[in-house]
Amino acid sequence: MIKNKRGFTSIELMIVLVISAILLIAFAVSRKSQIRAAYLRESDVFITDIVNKQRLAYQAANISQFFNVPKSSYAVVGGLEIVDGRKYLYFDNFEVRTQDATKASQFEIYVYGKDGTEAEGVVVKMKYDDGQLTPI
Repeated sequence: MIKNKRGFTSIELMIVLVISAILLIAFAVSRKSQIRAAYLRESDVFITDIVNKQRLAYQAANISQFFNVPKSSYAVVGGLEIVDGRKYLYFDNFEVRTQDATKASQFEIYVYGKDGTEAEGVVVKMKYDDGQLTPI
């Protein structure tokens, strides 16, 4: 007598579930690292934008007072350029600080993660010193 087998055995279903779970975990870990890499790239672009506009303002006015920008989402730098953090997805607020008012070519930049995003609570700090950007 021939039996008519239909469906899957419980072992086959468990194997499929285990393989699916492993693939899902691998995807979740990969996605998290990709999001982190994306917002770190965005912070680099934001900092480069700030530095370029600070340098333009300094070259145009040659006055160090333009390098003190309080924490805000946008600021007019030296009366020339607007640094607008509202156009970025993960970062919106930034701050530019000088250690020494006589050295306008040295300042620190802080960009702050936007609330409600994966970058919430993240602060990226860079130091600009005569053309060199270094992490703090």
